[in-house]
Amino acid sequence: MDFKISIIIPMYKARDYITENVDCLLNQTLPEIEIIIVNDCSPDDSMEICREHYAGNGRVQLIDQPRNMGPGAARNAGIKAAKGEYIAFVDSDDAVLPDAFEKIYEVAKTNDADVVHNTGVIFPLVKNAPANLLLVDEKDYLRIPTDKYDVATEVKTLSDDMMHRFEYWKKEAYHWAVWNKLYRRTYLLENNIHFGDMKLAEDLTFCFGCLFHAKKYVIMPGNFYLYRMAETSLCRGSDYTKLLDRALFSVLNAADIMNANMKGIAFFEEHAECAREAIDFVITNLETIYIRPAFQAIGEEGIRRDGIVKRLLDEKYGDRSDYVFFAFMELHKNYPEVEDVVKKGSDVDYLIKVRDEKREAYKAYKAKKEQAEKKDQQ
Repeated sequence: MDFKISIIIPMYKARDYITENVDCLLNQTLPEIEIIIVNDCSPDDSMEICREHYAGNGRVQLIDQPRNMGPGAARNAGIKAAKGEYIAFVDSDDAVLPDAFEKIYEVAKTNDADVVHNTGVIFPLVKNAPANLLLVDEKDYLRIPTDKYDVATEVKTLSDDMMHRFEYWKKEAYHWAVWNKLYRRTYLLENNIHFGDMKLAEDLTFCFGCLFHAKKYVIMPGNFYLYRMAETSLCRGSDYTKLLDRALFSVLNAADIMNANMKGIAFFEEHAECAREAIDFVITNLETIYIRPAFQAIGEEGIRRDGIVKRLLDEKYGDRSDYVFFAFMELHKNYPEVEDVVKKGSDVDYLIKVRDEKREAYKAYKAKKEQAEKKDQQ
């Protein structure tokens, strides 16, 4: 079979959802789909379950990573193994609507898209939500726009104005999740777009490269992806020491990865100030969303005691690490307290509030835009 889409699933501690996830994808209304499951050395029996269910299935590839390397590296392995015309990414505990990829693929082909970008996500409002929740009761899930500002109401292709793309990227107008997009496989390979060596925000840097390399970046309105909120996820703060380790490691590598992503893009070669601003944006997001909440949760003495920050700085800065560590501690212990917004993301009431705020912000933006257009016409 010639595959139209290769769906890559990085797998780690996924035994509770993996077969439901894969079956959901195998039963898509678009049959020419292959599933690539990349086992990131999961300590549970996730891979054994997959072998039991899918060994011999010509539409499923099973790949074992040599060691635990994180979801970015697992996705890179999947990209190398993919045979499909387009590539998509799905997390191991999530699901999609049954006709999602048929519709997205049709948009990709109709518009000859390098990337198709969907504008929303679906959050379940019940624990352990089954994939068929979407077919049962509307009140049990919440549709939220991921994009901000000029949220598309119809399919559109972004203009080639890279300054416009950059300004809107900074406003989070084009959300940087990897799971709400479809990517032409040859486009990723030809532009060497891959996941960098980061433990957090690897999706942000990957999608940045996709947005600015693409000649045809297509926005498709709607919600098709069911995002389950795992209560024990590290990114939700269940272990702040590990969270800090991952976030600081990512900060220390972010500049090199972003510079590699911008290589060959004329806009950033011509606008060095925008290149610096893009790097600062990524580092600031890691700092405010992950590092500061982790620091204030662990405390100054805890940071000194566990030694993770000092170890990472020793590896990065060598003989200069004592000074960098001193500066890090002085800055962070004097920062004002920040809200742990990612941890709050698992709270249903908070999600509803975010949805409503985004709707109001879009209404205000639209009204302002219409008012400006009327003035131009006068």
